[in-house]
Amino acid sequence: MFEELGRDIAQYVWENREELEGVDLWKEIEYDTLECMLDNDMITYFQFEWSAYEDFYTEIMETLEGFMNEITQLLEADPTWTIAETETSLYITRRKPEE
Repeated sequence: MFEELGRDIAQYVWENREELEGVDLWKEIEYDTLECMLDNDMITYFQFEWSAYEDFYTEIMETLEGFMNEITQLLEADPTWTIAETETSLYITRRKPEE
């Protein structure tokens, strides 16, 4: 379920990459994972609002895995875009032209 969610997020990001350039996708993946869990009665609204994301590490990582697998394939179709990763963030961005 979470890998499929990750693939869906990747599709959405790809289709809206112009608008989402520079947006922290890691936060979106975390939020969407918990929202999915809430919608499927896996957590309560209180947990959704007040729990630490670390409490749902496994589910978030499954979503991230699905996202990365799908976005990697989509990026192959247009090499002018890439995923930039930092220690705490994930962004879609245009590749810098090589000099």
